[in-house]
Amino acid sequence: MFKEFMINKFILSLAIIIGGCLPVWCEITAVSPDKLNEMLSQNPAPTVVDVRGGYDFQKGHIPGAINVGYNTIGKTDLPKDNMIVLYCGNDKCPLSHLAAKTLEPLGYTKLLVLEGGITAWMAKGFAIETAAGLQQKTADIKIS
Repeated sequence: MFKEFMINKFILSLAIIIGGCLPVWCEITAVSPDKLNEMLSQNPAPTVVDVRGGYDFQKGHIPGAINVGYNTIGKTDLPKDNMIVLYCGNDKCPLSHLAAKTLEPLGYTKLLVLEGGITAWMAKGFAIETAAGLQQKTADIKIS
């Protein structure tokens, strides 16, 4: 099983690097940062899961997100009846797709992956939360 997981991880990484999309990995629906921001104000809001490491999570994550490493996601007790949005660092990062593919066989059917990860979220100027608390992106300061 571990060998199969590592082969799948390699194939996904290769597909992402060359810009291709293999049908086995492309089944997970992506959601834009704008749509996720809209979804967060709905009731019930989706469960947002940052699958990066704890250090990256503390540096900045989507407000209200929980941190579950992609390699341990199958051992968590996420709500199966709620929409789950997974994200990682950027559009080249395969971790959110790997996490989704781990959850699918466990009965999770309402899975989305954030397009572009936290990088795309921050590029839109949406708030992030850090270990120090909630932060809103401010306008860039121009130095002349």
